Amino acid sequence: MSEEKKKILLVDDSGISLRSIKNMLDQEYEVGVVNSGIKCLAYLKQNPADLIILDYDMPDFDGMQTFEKIKSSESIKDIPVLFLTGVNDREHIGKALGMHPAGYILKPPDPVRLRATVKEILLKEEIALKM
Repeated sequence: MSEEKKKILLVDDSGISLRSIKNMLDQEYEVGVVNSGIKCLAYLKQNPADLIILDYDMPDFDGMQTFEKIKSSESIKDIPVLFLTGVNDREHIGKALGMHPAGYILKPPDPVRLRATVKEILLKEEIALKM
């Protein structure tokens, strides 16, 4: 009997990034995709997720705002969030890490590194739930 695939929600305003990252993770995980922070919150009301991969830089309702809404919502606050961004400067990274996400990865992600990071975050969550 096969184990049920973990569910990942991928949130990015770039269609190219959504397709690319979904393809990197599709074999091992069930991947849902949305293209905005607002759609992310609506999706999570209807669908469970084990991990959210969230673009930090999106128009209108950005990754920081989305992250804050997730963490302030009782029903979804414990879902780990992996920030994803194309900006690689010290201030930007410091701001993102200051929010205490489960991780941070640069775009375009290296497929091996992305899969390893996702696997590590999900494993930590699984261990934490057993304690």
